[in-house]
Amino acid sequence: MSVAVHQSPVTPASRRKRVLIVAYYFPPIGTSGTFRTLKFVKYLPQFGWDPIVLTVDARHEYIEPKNEALLSQLPASVTVVRTYAWSLQKLLHRAQKTENSANLTKDVISNKKPSFSQKVRAFVRDIFHFPDGRSGWFPFALVRGFIAVRKLNVDVIYTSAPPYTGTLVGLGLKLLTGKPLISDFRDPWVGNTYRYQPDQQQVTWQARWAKALEQKTFAHSARVINVSADLTAKSQSVVPPESRSKFLTIHNGFDADDFTPLPPRVADGKFRIVYTGCFYEGSREPKNFLRALRLLADQSPLEFEKIEVWFVGDMVWAAANAPWCNSLKLGEHIQFKPFLPHKENLKLLAESDLLLMIGSVKPADTGSLPVKIFEYAATRRPMLALVHEGESAKFVRGCGIGRLANPENPEEIATTLLEMYREIRAGTFPTEPNLEFLRQYDRRELTRQLAELFTAVTPAPS
Repeated sequence: MSVAVHQSPVTPASRRKRVLIVAYYFPPIGTSGTFRTLKFVKYLPQFGWDPIVLTVDARHEYIEPKNEALLSQLPASVTVVRTYAWSLQKLLHRAQKTENSANLTKDVISNKKPSFSQKVRAFVRDIFHFPDGRSGWFPFALVRGFIAVRKLNVDVIYTSAPPYTGTLVGLGLKLLTGKPLISDFRDPWVGNTYRYQPDQQQVTWQARWAKALEQKTFAHSARVINVSADLTAKSQSVVPPESRSKFLTIHNGFDADDFTPLPPRVADGKFRIVYTGCFYEGSREPKNFLRALRLLADQSPLEFEKIEVWFVGDMVWAAANAPWCNSLKLGEHIQFKPFLPHKENLKLLAESDLLLMIGSVKPADTGSLPVKIFEYAATRRPMLALVHEGESAKFVRGCGIGRLANPENPEEIATTLLEMYREIRAGTFPTEPNLEFLRQYDRRELTRQLAELFTAVTPAPS
């Protein structure tokens, strides 16, 4: 299905520039990966670029949540091309929401020997899931993208990944049409610390092909964007020195329109801590925080009685780890709640006493700078970030309304949490962020930077 709005006839000399945005995650799909693309599309027309979005028809996405309200943010000048996507799991009736990528690699990480049927399923999955679980979108997106480039006079091709299937669509369109390609990585493809990485003795064909295709993408892209300076530096380290200037950073951020107005916290006697988003088994998960909460309950029972923690958005981890969570005997003080639409999610953040940011326990994950951390700061609520030194730690220090604790140290987490609890309750914890620091992460400013890149790589008219 194709939705086209506002395609007025123009002469070649006067027409506005057009960019084909290849993004699998796009409204009404409501996952966190949607928002970077959505906000770019929302503001690009203000900077002289009309977006043409190539995405999947949301009816063929069977895992990620949907949020129809996000469609209201699309500007009138946008053209959206939605395509079919083939899915092995859906055809085999195995689209089970409780079986995500974390669970699929759980046995591998724990060295549990798989059964024969599991080996067969893994082999089939590996064949049809390269480079990821959305590979069935590739042929349909490539054909529709090629038609769009030719018929709609596209000037630049831009891709947003993951899923990395979209990166390959953009690479294919670049090779077929010759149009300038800008490849944007919200998470790195090779070396992603949140995905299972085989050791050097067990390098799989998927890992070898991913590395080769990533290098080919780098070579054919006019610019390569990462969301943090650390990730940009890591990408530059695997290419020849003469190619490093094409790599640059455009951060994630927040849209000020989403935070005007937000309700104040209404005192109800409880001290509510909120985390939003998903978890990754073995890297980013709340186990050490929950251990810290158990320590706090034992050492400071009066303060603990006032605390409630809401984990919003990942019921899969909760179901898989329910026996372990129950063994801590934290009772109703911890609650796992399903995904909320974006507007309701922001309202919940604003009504909370403390916002929890959980990073990876892996010290190598220095480049992570997720969307939630910017939205946490924009709500002006105190933030506790369980992260190693890196980009997220720098941001928390810069915004001025958060504290840091080692994600591997429950004792340190418990001590920091108790200190923050007491200061927030006493009204002495700072709640006014460094606005000058935050201004650089406004979505309008970030979109202006992207539009400048589009213009820089667009050939001058003959």
